[in-house]
This record gives sequence, C-alpha cells and structure tokens, in this order.
Amino acid sequence: MEDEKISKKQQRAQDKNKIAVIHVEGAIVTGGIDFNTAGSGGIVKNINKARDDKNVKGIILRVNSPGGDVYASSMITNALEEFQSTGRPVFTSMGDIAASGGVWVTTNSEEIWAEDTTLTGSIWGI
Repeated sequence: MEDEKISKKQQRAQDKNKIAVIHVEGAIVTGGIDFNTAGSGGIVKNINKARDDKNVKGIILRVNSPGGDVYASSMITNALEEFQSTGRPVFTSMGDIAASGGVWVTTNSEEIWAEDTTLTGSIWGI
C-alpha cells in the first residue's frame, strides 16, 4: 500500500513537470507530419498543444532535417516564438543534419546541442 502512495505522488509530480519533445525529422514541408517529412502543420499543432499545457515547462526540439520550404520553416519558428512568449524555454538537439530551414527553426533556442558529426549550417535568409 505504501508503494502505491509513492507511485501516485510521483505520478502527480510528473504530470506537473513535463518536457515536450518535438521532432523535426526529414524535409520541412507544409501540411501534416509524414514518414519522410516534417510537416509544419503537424509540428505547429504539437507546439501549440505544449503551449496550452501549463504543465509543460519547456520544449526540446529534436532536429534532423536538411531544411525545406521557407513558409513551413517560418510557421514552425513563429509557433516556437509564441511558446517562448509564455516564459518557457526551447532547447535544440541536432541529429545527423540540421541545415537551411532545419537551422532556421532552431535560431531562438536557449541552447543548441549538436553531435560531433552533425552536418549543420547553410542558413538562407530573406
């Protein structure tokens, strides 16, 4: 019975202190998330869900993307800025590649972590 009380306490603490992990995996495109693409519509929806959940204390953005559509990248960046306007941080973890729009979506992160072998750069600005 004592273990059950501890488990319930731990669960309540976990429910109040969550970190959202948002994946940007594949080419950034408009629309929903697909197996090989990072659809901005689905990613923005996930960011907004985290924004609306007051128990989410921050976001880890996991990027493994060569970039893609300018409009789609800007939609993701804008949604992350709206999340940060609530006073909660965004941190980025880069995978094998984060280039072009894949870098752009990370530009407002508190910190950006990359592996020694991450191919990154080639951001294009307007």
